[in-house]
Amino acid sequence: MAEVIWRSNEGAGTALPTTTQVAVCANQVWTAQDGYQIAVGGSDLSLQGGWQAEAAVSGGAEANLIAGLSCSGAGVSVSGYSFGVSAQGPALSRGQVDASAFDIVFDARGTEVSRSVKPVKVSVPEICSAGRGNVSTQRFCEAWGKAASGP
Repeated sequence: MAEVIWRSNEGAGTALPTTTQVAVCANQVWTAQDGYQIAVGGSDLSLQGGWQAEAAVSGGAEANLIAGLSCSGAGVSVSGYSFGVSAQGPALSRGQVDASAFDIVFDARGTEVSRSVKPVKVSVPEICSAGRGNVSTQRFCEAWGKAASGP
């Protein structure tokens, strides 16, 4: 399992799990994993003949958290939030922090066909509340909650 280092107010790092989401769209199985990059993969329903692509949201040092994976025609839309990586971030803060909300659309061959990125203020608890039905997101949120609460 991949991990991303999240930072406390004191700058101490805590490794938290990345999330992976799965969708079936137009006879294709799609996966998307967050972390320091977004990894998107696709294959036919027999799980053969697959491909994988990577995408960065801002191009700078970033930690991404996928909030949704949904069908978009014969392709897939990956949405979520990107947080800056530094000695102070991404922050283990319950409050709102600066981030970029993103939505990237890939076609059936894995080529990026569109993207929107906008600056937002968001809190991880808000993201976790919106993603309650996803097991991978719940695993991240539980680990994040424990780390944010401290020892």
